[in-house]
Amino acid sequence: MATANTFLKNPNGSNQKKVHLAYGYDVPAVGNRYVCTRMDIKGKELIPHLTNLSTVREVSQLGENIFLATTENSDNIVITNPRNTFFALIDHTPQVLEKLKCKRLIYSNSQNVAIQPCTTSTVLEVSYIDGLFRVRTSSSSTYFCIK
Repeated sequence: MATANTFLKNPNGSNQKKVHLAYGYDVPAVGNRYVCTRMDIKGKELIPHLTNLSTVREVSQLGENIFLATTENSDNIVITNPRNTFFALIDHTPQVLEKLKCKRLIYSNSQNVAIQPCTTSTVLEVSYIDGLFRVRTSSSSTYFCIK
């Protein structure tokens, strides 16, 4: 099974640290284990798995409800209260002032994740963080995209 925690490549082709995509209800805290739902990718399906992460060593806030929780072995991009923030699968590098075609993940609870084809509003900003493209759109949505 391929997982979202595979080594992702940055735009110049070098390897990055393992990255996991996850949804959680609480903000991760340094020094504590963290319970969340991580996404495994099998073909074109996303499989949610309730996971107890190892001890969190560092937490960075990437957005209003988006956190980077670093453990000994991996980085975990965690969305808490996932409103206007999405994980998405993309085929092409996002471009500013264009619309992004993607397959976004819709999360309703720990056992219900769906993939929905989507065309976003106009892309205003693209950045590259820990193996993921972070895309902000004109509709105030943020997408964390795996290419």
